[in-house]
Amino acid sequence: MLLAAWLLNSIRLAAALGIALLAMQAPAVTREYQAALLQLVRSSDEDIAQRKASAQRFYNIPTDDEARFIASLRAVEPSNAETLAGALEREKSLHASYERIERKPDLLRPVAVAGDVIADDGGARRQIAQTVFESYAPQLDLSFAAVIYGLAGLFLGTLIGELITAAIAPRRQRPAMWAERRRNRSRWSDAPQLGLKTGVSSPATGATQYDDGPSSMITRGEEREVDCFAHGRVPGMIRMEIIPGQLSELAVG
Repeated sequence: MLLAAWLLNSIRLAAALGIALLAMQAPAVTREYQAALLQLVRSSDEDIAQRKASAQRFYNIPTDDEARFIASLRAVEPSNAETLAGALEREKSLHASYERIERKPDLLRPVAVAGDVIADDGGARRQIAQTVFESYAPQLDLSFAAVIYGLAGLFLGTLIGELITAAIAPRRQRPAMWAERRRNRSRWSDAPQLGLKTGVSSPATGATQYDDGPSSMITRGEEREVDCFAHGRVPGMIRMEIIPGQLSELAVG
């Protein structure tokens, strides 16, 4: 029993601390994701600028208006124009994501990053997140956001540990529990019945009339609304002796 209790407590502690340490990494992962996103936005800007400079040098296309520039480039180089249009759209989307995350407070940025990755349709953000996770090294961050996420992870880990131990412990205790209930139930059903008589004395005759009706009987063998598991030990612990001669003298007159 001591070893089983130690094992269950160790499972609870390991689950709580593990989830807490994992949750504390959320702000650091968010910063890594923002840095990778900003780097990708800047590299996209450089690539778009080079493409525009090349088109302007060879075809003398003005770059003031992007829509007009794409239309003019599509007339001479359709494939290059489509590639440049896709790069422009991607750069705008990534820049908007970075600005949206940057405007959030530090405590809500991990939530914004998770929503940004989940809502990604093109797959660029998921690739960034995958790269971040592959190159990420765990850190001990003691910022306010990391502490809050660590406390939340501690509470969640405690709950998970309790669920795990609750799933393990009943299977170990079920045979003994049912055996104990069967013993208590048999002990309760085999207990004798206790009958109490109530009497009313007549002023004229002085005799006492006793009532043996079912309402005055306390049947100990019945289990109606009685928890036999809790009360089954009462007959074994309390010995009760009733002397019939003395019981009639104590009848209510």
